[in-house]
Amino acid sequence: MKTFIRFASFALVASLVVVFAPGAASACSCMPVTTRDMVAEAEIAFEGEEISRISVDVQAWASVAVTFQVIEAYKGEVTEQITVLTGESSAGCGVGPTSGVIGVTIRDGAEPSINICGSIHQAGAIASILDPIDIVTAAPGPSLAPTSNGGFGGVVVAAAVAVILAGIGIAVVRRRREDWQDGWSSEG
Repeated sequence: MKTFIRFASFALVASLVVVFAPGAASACSCMPVTTRDMVAEAEIAFEGEEISRISVDVQAWASVAVTFQVIEAYKGEVTEQITVLTGESSAGCGVGPTSGVIGVTIRDGAEPSINICGSIHQAGAIASILDPIDIVTAAPGPSLAPTSNGGFGGVVVAAAVAVILAGIGIAVVRRRREDWQDGWSSEG
């Protein structure tokens, strides 16, 4: 009986750790970088406004496809709308929802992505470094299909396992108390 109680207790603690532990990337570390340095290294630089955001699965990591309406182009082949990838949360260096006009620099134009480590700038910051260029009128690139589960499937399963194991643990504790009380009352 003691072995079963120890196992149930261990299983309960393990399931709680799985549910509430941070994901694989629990922190994002960035080196300080100036807007001027980011613009110099960027293949694409523009100012735009976020118009959509959808969850996608790319190469087995959850991310978000963010589409910007370009207001002003400064560097690279910039179309009227640009869709870039970013991490799902700031823990994975992902850029959260933005509002208003912001500056965006993208290092890799082949698979454009942005992060919180220098890709996003205040409106006007890029304009203080570069002169505007023409926006390319081209068909939008390939679309990124949204995920079917919204990224919560693993959390739901882990939570269900935790609830089941908690129920087993409670039942074991109650049974143990009843056995102890029965043994104690028979001695008296």
